[in-house]
Amino acid sequence: MAITINWGTFVINVPRNDMLLIQSSPTEVRELNINNFRLSLKDLEDDEAGIVFPKTHDHNPSVTVSGVQLARVVEILDPYTITFEDGQYAVNLVGANSNIADKTNVNQVSVRSANSAGLIQTREIEYSSFQNRVSIDVVNGVAGTDYPIGTAVLPSNNYTDAKFIAELRGLNTFYLLSDSTLTDGINLNDFIFEGRSKLSSTLTIDPSASVTNCTFQSVTIQGTLDSNCFIRDSIIENLSGVEGDIHGCEIEGIVTLSGSAGLEIWNSYSGRRGAADPGVIDMGGGGTNCAIHNFSGHIKIRNMSTYGIVGVSTSSGANVTIESTVSAGMVHLIGNLKLVNNSTGTTNVITDYITSQKYMSNRIWSETSRTLTSGTKDTEIDGLVASVAALPTLSEIEASSVLAKESTSALIKAKTDGLPGGIAKIRNLITLNLS
Repeated sequence: MAITINWGTFVINVPRNDMLLIQSSPTEVRELNINNFRLSLKDLEDDEAGIVFPKTHDHNPSVTVSGVQLARVVEILDPYTITFEDGQYAVNLVGANSNIADKTNVNQVSVRSANSAGLIQTREIEYSSFQNRVSIDVVNGVAGTDYPIGTAVLPSNNYTDAKFIAELRGLNTFYLLSDSTLTDGINLNDFIFEGRSKLSSTLTIDPSASVTNCTFQSVTIQGTLDSNCFIRDSIIENLSGVEGDIHGCEIEGIVTLSGSAGLEIWNSYSGRRGAADPGVIDMGGGGTNCAIHNFSGHIKIRNMSTYGIVGVSTSSGANVTIESTVSAGMVHLIGNLKLVNNSTGTTNVITDYITSQKYMSNRIWSETSRTLTSGTKDTEIDGLVASVAALPTLSEIEASSVLAKESTSALIKAKTDGLPGGIAKIRNLITLNLS
């Protein structure tokens, strides 16, 4: 239905559903934009049925005085009155000063006027009400682009309208109040998507949507990205086409790289303990690089069959699994981590800078063994070479590492008691690392 005029009684009828719903509970509240209302009246006045009757209202447009834009004024003229469709709801009158409340026929509807001698309407006031972002709620928002749609009080319910509002107001941030999906080939390049929290706002990105150079923060994100995106303080589910930077995120699914620019991950961690893929970096076949800084938790590296470089560093501890689908390139590991290396082919896995106990012990043993060569003039070293068979083997050290550290140290001490002094030095060096 639309606004109508009964020319016999001069009653202007306003249907309930013709007004914008801004609140549904505990009390239904609707909004009547007075400027839109008076434009509807002008359309009715110049129709064939209405052209012979008196005009319905006087309109004084907004004017600027000393840089301040004063609001428009709409006055409903006699003999016209207004009837809002009966029901238990309220109507907020916005956008102008008017006498609509005085000309309303009384029923159950509560009409709320906001007349003020100082009522002003400026672009600056409207801009500030957006709080530098366009609010989107696809569940409880509304369609349209008229102010105040897109504010936190009255969010938009779709990205097409929200983009129009953002460009009109010079804004570049969408504030997500509910789960939403980007589809239909919409171009939202260079925008910022900010969730209310990463637990309450899930953003799904369809491959048809364009999101190049976008920033995503405080959301749960999944789907397909475009190039050069930045993700911060978010939960990452299965996400492909990733290129850019990830900061402070929980990686719950598979992150698949795309493009040649590569990916940097900073201060992030794996999620979903016990899940099949708690944090996976899929190199997309290779040909790109991924640097993972200060990661914690469990991370898997997979799908690199052409040359690429992966670097993983940690100070707080991490478990790194290199899967068999990694058959080329370089994986460089640094810090306190545990490694399961199932790589194949020509993959070069560099472990020289791993600082965990097992790798430190192996390196000390390897370096010591290389120095024990016969033929030296030092008779004590010659004695060490002759007695080296008495030292525990690496397999014995590894097997005992699942026991208490004291047991490993005891094994070394038992095997080296009675050997020359140099052996005791080796023993002390190894057991020091185990302590």
